[in-house]
Amino acid sequence: MEKRKALLIGNNKYKNVSKLSGCINDVTGIQELLENHGKGDPNFSVRTLKNGSNQRMKSAIEELLNEKRAPEVALLYYSGHGYVDEDGGYLCGVDAAKNDVGISMSWLGAILNKSKIREITVILDCCHAGSMLELSSEHGLTNIREGVTILAATTSDDVSVEFCGKGIFTSILIDGLGGAAADILGHVTAVGLYNNAESLLSPWQQTPVLKSSLSRLTPLRYCLPPVRKRVLRLLANPELFPCKDSRIRLNENLLTDSSIVEGSELSLLMILSGFDRAGLLTVKDRKPFPQAILDGDDCRLSPYGEHFWELVKNKRI
Repeated sequence: MEKRKALLIGNNKYKNVSKLSGCINDVTGIQELLENHGKGDPNFSVRTLKNGSNQRMKSAIEELLNEKRAPEVALLYYSGHGYVDEDGGYLCGVDAAKNDVGISMSWLGAILNKSKIREITVILDCCHAGSMLELSSEHGLTNIREGVTILAATTSDDVSVEFCGKGIFTSILIDGLGGAAADILGHVTAVGLYNNAESLLSPWQQTPVLKSSLSRLTPLRYCLPPVRKRVLRLLANPELFPCKDSRIRLNENLLTDSSIVEGSELSLLMILSGFDRAGLLTVKDRKPFPQAILDGDDCRLSPYGEHFWELVKNKRI
């Protein structure tokens, strides 16, 4: 049984409303990253549905979420038109019409809550996607069960922007899955994707929304970490930072010094440079690390670095 399955839906060729240009490209970009982790190991088993009708979309979602041999982790991604009326929100198939607008958010919420899959992530890149998260007892999703996360490209009143044949939100997601949203261990989670998107979307006047009910957070993808674990474990090495508030004097000798820290084949410069790239160090006036070396400044652990120093010291990493 496959433990991780994804369904990616992208609709461009609408029959009764305006056509879109970036949704198929969005699906292709997401698929390329979800199928494998950063090191090439297999990740999600991905099914794509392009230019699907309302009925085909509904059937595909039911198949993903209602499998008798349910996967442990499932991901549903939708890129296309979204619609909201007095009865709630809808994901629109290419045959969307007045008498059959699309898949209702209330139906999707109900099937999510009934699913036996341990963890489900839903990503919606469409206008009014945040209507999925509105607390409406009649039409919205009042409560989501534990294990479900919903990441929406917009609030209920916003539009989802396309630019150069791609959705802005999904372009940011693709970068995030590629590593921009990864933590120091290379883990990309839905929360990391949201934080990355929220910080980058404000110039487009588009606000992503996240709703989640989780007791654990399984990464959606593993990327190459900025610092390998064996190097990260040197953080509390007595030759480097014997205490959390220890300081190391930087000087030009580091540029030519090939001294090896005990427990590593790397030079002190390579180790400290890696710590700096990962945000574990801080220097005076937030200077670039090479400039701090030339100026002979001290470096010390950042608050983020102190947190990981504690984890290393207590053998939690």
